[in-house]
Amino acid sequence: MAQKNIIFLSVLLFLSVKVSGQTNFIAGEITKADGKVVVGQIDYQEWKINPKQISFRTSKTGNEEIYAVKDLSSFRIISKNETYKSAVIDVSKEPVEDGHLTTYENLKDAAFYTSTIIVRDSVFLLNLVRGTLNLYTLTDNERKVHFYVQNGSDSIKYLLYRAYFVAEQDIKGLSLRKTKDYARLLGYLTADCNTDKLTNVNDIGYNEKSLIKFISAYNSCKGVNEYVKKSDKITSSIYLFGGAELPYMSITDSYNPPLSSSGNVSPTFGLGGEIGISRDRNKLSVGIEAAYKSVNIDKTKSFTVLPNVNTYHYQIAMSFFNLNVGLKYILSKNKFNPYIRGGLGISLPNKVSGSVNEISTDGIYTYNSAYTLYISKTQFNIFAGVGIKMKNLFFETRFQTGSSLLGITGDTNLSVTYTSLLLGYSFFNW
Repeated sequence: MAQKNIIFLSVLLFLSVKVSGQTNFIAGEITKADGKVVVGQIDYQEWKINPKQISFRTSKTGNEEIYAVKDLSSFRIISKNETYKSAVIDVSKEPVEDGHLTTYENLKDAAFYTSTIIVRDSVFLLNLVRGTLNLYTLTDNERKVHFYVQNGSDSIKYLLYRAYFVAEQDIKGLSLRKTKDYARLLGYLTADCNTDKLTNVNDIGYNEKSLIKFISAYNSCKGVNEYVKKSDKITSSIYLFGGAELPYMSITDSYNPPLSSSGNVSPTFGLGGEIGISRDRNKLSVGIEAAYKSVNIDKTKSFTVLPNVNTYHYQIAMSFFNLNVGLKYILSKNKFNPYIRGGLGISLPNKVSGSVNEISTDGIYTYNSAYTLYISKTQFNIFAGVGIKMKNLFFETRFQTGSSLLGITGDTNLSVTYTSLLLGYSFFNW
């Protein structure tokens, strides 16, 4: 049964991934290479990597057209107030992350790196700041982040940052070098602003927050600060959920074949809350849930161990509160917002009872015995689920399994897994 649950969830996950690939046309406008502006809808895919092309249509019923970098001057997502500018720029392929840095034999080799790691590329740059000095960013296919500036209508300049190792001759091991070419360029471009509000260029970090702050301050100094891209706000929500749950029992001991059987479908309901992580555009969130569950299992099974026929009648009834902590990740933000969820939990029994009635007969004599199953006070569990969310309403299927439910009962082990179908509603979102 556990394998069937896993297969079931895998199928649903596959369907969610398929759904995540659906189009998400929202209001937008394009500026063609000849300067003509066309308003319509753009297939907005919450790009983590800057797109090489976009899909555009003039209306909901209009034909979908594909535009590459060479076809457009820029495009804008109206509701998000995001503008992408087409450009042909330099891109460094040299890694800057710890654990992936390039090692050069000497400083001379490091200085003449450009012929091998700087390439020209046609891209759509995301505009972060617009004013006297414009700031753009590019996240390439290796998820490396690059920044660029443009002074008025001048050419776009690369804010280059490097980190690498050099095998020094006079020391043992490697020497870490970092070059802040971007800081020197920014110092040159902003030298005409005499104010103490500007951060020292040597203190500017090579990240979106630090660069936006510096260039916005410069544009304010020059009196032309038209636009600053706002960071994604952290989103939070509280939700109610309920649904149907199918328990599946598995009992093993040292003397009899294992017994596996499903119980009765029972209701479950609860309250949850989650908070998004803004740097991932709130696709990733952490949440906590409290739910009420119940389990009712009344099953009989017989085994033949010649010359005896043994019959076991299991009766288990439980109600408990379940506390879960986990993560949720939205695969794609569109009409259906498919997501996956997983985490850890603890079950705290409220009312529990469990008994086993054993009847053994050899055709002549019949023996009857009964004993109690001592249900543990707590059960630790893990859970995983997939679902979709449309506005405030969500539908989810979930699988949960955990530790044995029994306390000290000899060699007997009882585990219960749950497959749930849940319907929920977010009634507080901020």
